[in-house]
Amino acid sequence: MNAIIEYFRKLMSSLFGSTGRMMSCAEFESFILDYLDDDLTPEQRAIFERHIAACDACRDYLVGYQQTVALGQTVFTSPEAPVPREVPEELVEGILKARSS
Repeated sequence: MNAIIEYFRKLMSSLFGSTGRMMSCAEFESFILDYLDDDLTPEQRAIFERHIAACDACRDYLVGYQQTVALGQTVFTSPEAPVPREVPEELVEGILKARSS
């Protein structure tokens, strides 16, 4: 019985770390910018990365977010540069709308 309990403790520790805390998907979304800017504490970063490892949807969201940022940076490297074809029209419209606000 003790071996089962010890195994369960190790499993939980690997999933939740020493804090015993797991991040929700909503928390993940609110921390994504700080994660990409490397503005999380080591503990927050560990919790965030555990969530990425465990949640396929948030991992996919992070990849999509990073691609959107990269495309946005490509679009506006020079004001005279043409918008690349692979940039979705909705993204261009959103950026222009945000700039005019």
